[in-house]
Amino acid sequence: MTNYEVILDKALCSNSKALKELEYYAGAGDEEAQFHLAYYYAVRKGDNSLYQYWLHKSAENGYKAAVEILKEEIEEKLRYKQELRSELSEKGLELGLRAFLKIVGI
Repeated sequence: MTNYEVILDKALCSNSKALKELEYYAGAGDEEAQFHLAYYYAVRKGDNSLYQYWLHKSAENGYKAAVEILKEEIEEKLRYKQELRSELSEKGLELGLRAFLKIVGI
């Protein structure tokens, strides 16, 4: 079994051989390697699209940590959407009340 954390640490230190090894295993479908490659792209490269790609691949292949992260990201997006919807609703009511008061001359 390959220790992907060691390979990831080397890749994060600009070790191109380690990165190629991580890419090889991830490309071959290893869900743990995919998870660590996602981390590499997020931390070292700041590339959100490749981070998301490899994180989703890892989760699709059943890697529990990737599934949990995606679950948390989805829950956060839903919370944000609900907060935004609530805020917009409040602003809409406030604007509607202002318009009503203006029409009736209050």
